[in-house]
Amino acid sequence: MGEVLSSGLIAAIVSAIVTLVTSRKKLSVEYVTGDRRQWREEIRKIAESLNGSSYAGTLKQLNKLKVRINAYGEYAVRSMHCDSHIWELIHEIEEQPLFGEELQKKQRMMVQYLSLMLKYDWERCKNEVKGDLYNVCGWGLIVLSLIAYGLHGIVLGENIL
Repeated sequence: MGEVLSSGLIAAIVSAIVTLVTSRKKLSVEYVTGDRRQWREEIRKIAESLNGSSYAGTLKQLNKLKVRINAYGEYAVRSMHCDSHIWELIHEIEEQPLFGEELQKKQRMMVQYLSLMLKYDWERCKNEVKGDLYNVCGWGLIVLSLIAYGLHGIVLGENIL
């Protein structure tokens, strides 16, 4: 009787862990990646609109961009993770009116920064969807340890649970 109870408990634990991991991954894929896909599309539209815009048009697109990038970047040390390099370029463009080749140069630089940011986010999103291999392996080792511990008790005839 104890063996059946131990085996059933181990199966229930394994089933609960698998269900938890699966449901968390599904929620992440459905909601987080969906929102991030929309965010990436908005950033792409801003980048496309910057190309060849007038100075006034550029300022309009930068205002849209400001509410879509990491606000910590405006006050942080230069870092790719907090968009501070983008904020620095926004401030450079806003400091004084730019025209001609100088404006186009800053626009190209901004488009390149935005492209890199989008690529970084896309790779991060793909990795999150795949799941953290180390985390999965860690949980797998825990489950296997529980199963081995339970089977060891069953083989020895001990009531471990």
